Amino acid sequence: MKKILTTMLPSLLLALQLASAASASSTVQVQADSSSKQIVIEGTSDANQQVTVFVANPDGGIDYLDQIQADSTGHYQFSYKSRGGYGQYSVSVGGTGTNTPVKTNFLLSDATPTTPSTPTPNDDKPTSSFPPSNSDNVIITREKGSNGIEVAKVSVPAKALADGLSKAKELANGGQPIFKIEVKDAGSVKVELPAASIFDAGKTVPNGIISIQGKYAAYELPVSAIDVSKIAQSLGVGLKDMKLMVRIDPVSDAAITTIQGSASHNSTKLLTSPVEFSLIVEAGGKQQEITSFNSFVSRSLELPTAPNLSLTTGVWFDPDTGDAKFVPTELKTFDGKYQAIIKRKGNSAYGVIEYSKTFGDITGHWAQKDIELMASKLVLKGVTDETFAPENRVTRAEFATLLVRALGLADNPKAAAFSDVNGGDWYAGYIGAAVEAGLVSGFDNHTFHPNENITREQMATMVASAIRVAGVSVDVVGKQDTLLATFKDRGAISGWAASSIAQSVKAGVIQGMADREFMPSDTASRAQAAVMLKRMLQYVNFLNE
Repeated sequence: MKKILTTMLPSLLLALQLASAASASSTVQVQADSSSKQIVIEGTSDANQQVTVFVANPDGGIDYLDQIQADSTGHYQFSYKSRGGYGQYSVSVGGTGTNTPVKTNFLLSDATPTTPSTPTPNDDKPTSSFPPSNSDNVIITREKGSNGIEVAKVSVPAKALADGLSKAKELANGGQPIFKIEVKDAGSVKVELPAASIFDAGKTVPNGIISIQGKYAAYELPVSAIDVSKIAQSLGVGLKDMKLMVRIDPVSDAAITTIQGSASHNSTKLLTSPVEFSLIVEAGGKQQEITSFNSFVSRSLELPTAPNLSLTTGVWFDPDTGDAKFVPTELKTFDGKYQAIIKRKGNSAYGVIEYSKTFGDITGHWAQKDIELMASKLVLKGVTDETFAPENRVTRAEFATLLVRALGLADNPKAAAFSDVNGGDWYAGYIGAAVEAGLVSGFDNHTFHPNENITREQMATMVASAIRVAGVSVDVVGKQDTLLATFKDRGAISGWAASSIAQSVKAGVIQGMADREFMPSDTASRAQAAVMLKRMLQYVNFLNE
């Protein structure tokens, strides 16, 4: 069957005509790294002119499309990471002057592919650490927990936290400051942080991270992820009287039994012991657990062996059923050790599993590899256990559900305040979670139309929202018309969807159909949805390439 997520190379001319095109003296050259798929396109054109680049992948689809202004010497440079397959790519560059673009080609070869079981090396960022070896202010106590596991309790003084974050900012040299607290000789870790210092850090080091390193797990807490001032107001206490208790604990024996039973029933293999990450606010004898954040928070779990990238994923566990649910995960190596970097906006018990899933009706299908990948990650499910129905249309409720799973969000049926969504509907919790996260908004008459097939422009709008929720910005300011001019049916795209479609196209998540058309009102298949989800997760670094 012909793959339909394609736009043909001749459509480049429309985009280049909008920005105009290159002068006779224009040049272009490409540096392409086949292992990392990092592409650099640079050259010369007229000084200060707008330059548009279009890269077509080996299938003829859009691999990259962007526009910048050349500098005063006429030099321009584009840099991006290709998400296409191996083969020959076509590059066309145009600027102001004529309608004749400058063209070249480059090749991505699979002669030295990365082994599927080799995770990406983790960035070794400079950090400041606590406790310092000669500190007299370090307060560490040890006790036995109710399960017999030793608990190390670390109290971080306000000055130590402020100085540590300040030093981390200096070491980062414009990058992300990381203040590391290491306690690697105990099964459970409790770290007390002064709330007032975190509030101050939100002003002085707003992009700072407090990294708590335990024996087999770590917790990276952005100082901006918690509104400590708001919490203090809700508890009726002052910031100076409030402390944050960050905990990393093995889950209880009862929870392990439930999780293991669910894993056995669902044929999933646990690769790590589940770990509970929690954050509790304490003040004046009152406690409040923080279960959700305003941004994605990273945790890492150490893996015993090299993981299979296609079958391994981080998961969060349903506290009632023990069922594993997908959570955005990158698999990396650090100091020779394998790690799963888990990213989610909420606290829970987390672990890493291995799972393999396929369906009898996708053998030989153009999207088979992506369907199997997303099903093995627990994002996709079949219409039955044995069939996927790849060409069936996707409804609005189904696509909202897929995005909620892909972002690791928790159900919230109470937020699904639409007249055509009932609390008992299977999709109510997913739509509520999508509303709460800002993925969907419904129609003007307070309806959602959950069972209608989703259109391509509606899908693009949800995808663009998901990218934003993931904390990634896709800049299309001044480039929207160029991006959309790629499509012959540009005039059929609704005004409300234009920016989202431009963002989704630039991100490489959604491409055109055959014959240079976007077909905004057409519906999408389950196979197309699987491919879009994979591309979106990889674009925001929630899934390995």
